[in-house]
Amino acid sequence: MLYSSYSCIEKTVNMSIHRNIISPLLDYLDSEYMHTKARQSLHFAAERTFGVGKYILNRFSFNDPRLAVIIEGIHFDNPVLVGAGWDKYGEAVTGLLALGFG
Repeated sequence: MLYSSYSCIEKTVNMSIHRNIISPLLDYLDSEYMHTKARQSLHFAAERTFGVGKYILNRFSFNDPRLAVIIEGIHFDNPVLVGAGWDKYGEAVTGLLALGFG
């Protein structure tokens, strides 16, 4: 019973932090600027063979054969795909693949 109430409090605190800090900050920032920075960060992390960037990509990569799909004859390791145009210059392909996007 104690674990259940702690979990409820933890969720409430996390939602409060998101509602009061993270969401207003993201609303204040320019979405195109953040899109560019996210893409550049993935490119930077994937190009480094050492350090924090490589650790983060390896830490969050996920590959499970049960998720493999074939769409129009093309094999994807994961059904989660990146929207068309997100990386229109092909800068973050390696980083997106390392994070598990098909």
